[in-house]
Amino acid sequence: MIDKGIMWKLKRKLFSAAWDLVQSAKGKNDGPKEKFEVLDKALEGIKTSYKDDGVEKSFTYSNRNSMIHAATLLYSMRLRDGLLEEVDKQISKITKLQSMEPEKTIGMPIRGSDKCSIESTCLSFEKHMQLAHETMDGNTKGWSVVVTSEASDVAKASANYSSSYFEIVRNENDILQDIGYPRHPKYRNHADKVMVSSMVALKLHLLTKVTYGNCCSNFHLLLFDLLRNGCGYHAAAQPICLQETINPEYHVCCKWTETDECQRQWKEIRGK
Repeated sequence: MIDKGIMWKLKRKLFSAAWDLVQSAKGKNDGPKEKFEVLDKALEGIKTSYKDDGVEKSFTYSNRNSMIHAATLLYSMRLRDGLLEEVDKQISKITKLQSMEPEKTIGMPIRGSDKCSIESTCLSFEKHMQLAHETMDGNTKGWSVVVTSEASDVAKASANYSSSYFEIVRNENDILQDIGYPRHPKYRNHADKVMVSSMVALKLHLLTKVTYGNCCSNFHLLLFDLLRNGCGYHAAAQPICLQETINPEYHVCCKWTETDECQRQWKEIRGK
């Protein structure tokens, strides 16, 4: 654990750096009033976090337990005007093409690529669709299932999948980087496209009523925090970890999970 004194100094430095950035943006006056209101809220959140008694193990999202994380999240996820317009344009195009009924939407953010068999066990695309069918429980037709992933094999499977009970909602413009590390050298010159794809995926899932995610993934934890705190379309949105589904058939295991079942699964993976 980090000493409280060191953590306080780190927060003070973060606030100072953030304050300089916000003042610089205000000085340029290069955006709408709402933009600066968001920046001010981020600053206030960081300053307020000085009063927190908790001590973080790190500043990674998986160890979020302080207002500093929420404030930094609000600040770091802001998009410059051009990218924000592109995200909204893609969302508008996707939702216009799909006849989504708000009460019949299921979110399936599917983490694949480098996450699987390294930090987490993963379900196949077919298993996710099976879970979607079980969630509907024979409740008529007309459902929509939002499928997003950084993995190209998942995107291909979703494009070829058809069901008489629901339609797949997907972003055909996703960059599909096939890795969870956006700073990978392969995408050094495409950072904006990676960010746009990530934000489109995030905003699409904020439209869903029930969302299943792999809670070994920080991206899914971020999505669930937003849903639980009222940022989604539904006030009663239901984010559900695959690890916590009633049917154990859909349980996934993080590398750091120490249950007997997970230890058995990882032993099988290492033996392959």
